[in-house]
Amino acid sequence: MAENSAVLLKNEGVLPVKSSEEIAVIGALAKFPRYQGAGSSKVNAVQRDNPLAALKEAGCKVTYACGYSLKAGADEEQLLEEARRACEGRDTVLIFAGLPEDYESEGFDRENLELPANQNRLIREICGIHDKVAVILQGGGPVEMPWISQAGAVMMCYLGGCQGGHAAAAILTGTVNPSGKLAETFPVKLSDTPCFGRYPGLEEKVCYQEGIYVGYRYYDSADREVLFPFGHGLSYTSFIYEDIHQEDGAISFALKNSGSRPGKEAVQLYLSSRKNPYYKELIGFQKVELQAGEKRQVVFRLADRDFARFHEPDCAWVTAPGEYQLLVGSSSRDIRLEAIVEITERQSWPLDIPAVAVETPEAAGGEKKPRFTMNSTLREFQSIPLLRPVLALVRRIAAKTSGEFVSGERMADMIMDMPIRQLPMGTNGKINAGQVKGIIELLNGKPGSGLKKMVLGAGKKKPGRKKDISQ
Repeated sequence: MAENSAVLLKNEGVLPVKSSEEIAVIGALAKFPRYQGAGSSKVNAVQRDNPLAALKEAGCKVTYACGYSLKAGADEEQLLEEARRACEGRDTVLIFAGLPEDYESEGFDRENLELPANQNRLIREICGIHDKVAVILQGGGPVEMPWISQAGAVMMCYLGGCQGGHAAAAILTGTVNPSGKLAETFPVKLSDTPCFGRYPGLEEKVCYQEGIYVGYRYYDSADREVLFPFGHGLSYTSFIYEDIHQEDGAISFALKNSGSRPGKEAVQLYLSSRKNPYYKELIGFQKVELQAGEKRQVVFRLADRDFARFHEPDCAWVTAPGEYQLLVGSSSRDIRLEAIVEITERQSWPLDIPAVAVETPEAAGGEKKPRFTMNSTLREFQSIPLLRPVLALVRRIAAKTSGEFVSGERMADMIMDMPIRQLPMGTNGKINAGQVKGIIELLNGKPGSGLKKMVLGAGKKKPGRKKDISQ
């Protein structure tokens, strides 16, 4: 799976490396890779590999240097100098970079699309002294690449799992031909994204103004420059698309591997209306494996529902009469073939959604909606003096549970987005559920019942283990 998922984003003849080459492997993530997500998705792998060891197992002549630290406080100048020396006289340099655990996890959003500054500096410095540099990235999402014009090759491995090191080595050495495609767009910079300036919003409220124009549907419709488009992914071979035909509810074309290596190509089918040719939508894809020189027919079956759009006034999916373009390509911006389909009749697929009554303050007897609920996040209580000691306690406890690479400060910040109903867990039982309910009522203007619950709750002891009297 890791071999099929890695995406070769750029390659100017740097990859694959040859067995006769002497290689410099640079980067802490080559030895200590990110192979899984952080937070509740984290598992303890029975065994895990790393790219550095896998490259050595593959017979590569490797010189290694750490290049940067994943933790603060290291001598970055010394690490950079060691990396420079490791690159001297080497045929190719492989830099392993990416997002540390501290940069992405559940419980908080990334604040930017940047790699750590020490990694960006390393890549620029090494690209400045060597003309064959490949950057291998690890992480859960897109990153900005201010050095992209300097690097000869870039491969995105995402989080490759416990055997991701061998997968990366197999692709880098050419044992496996890369075939992954991007399931997202890589923007040039954060300000290019459709939600920039509106997210995360104000007062815990976010307005989703993009509508259907999210991801590639925004970037392609607006003709916005991107770093790498949706569906993009290179190979060590090449593919020719030709002879498109449309008939009997299907579209077919010939795909040929025109290179000298076996390879896989993820062909993509997009739909666009002739009335709005700038907007297109992915409606199908297939991954086709071909030997060198092999040619095969690829067929996509079409259904009437594929041409439908949601029509809000009718609460239904509707296909409007008119001409539609069927676009076949290697990415959303690399369209190779096109066919025209005409729809002559309007079709509709209503949704059977029961009406939901919206309760207004008037319908509820004029009672105002409470400001705070059990689902209000701890961050919403930061400005309330009564809860500052409680929040300080929660942050101290959270900081002590930090992981190997996740800082205590980051953990403490993550916990602030926890709903207040989880406060008993966040304080290790020092505050119980009854006291939390009392706090909510007190802050919502019910001091009598609120104080009563807080006092009664304070008298309740944390339940202990029952004594076993059977022995």
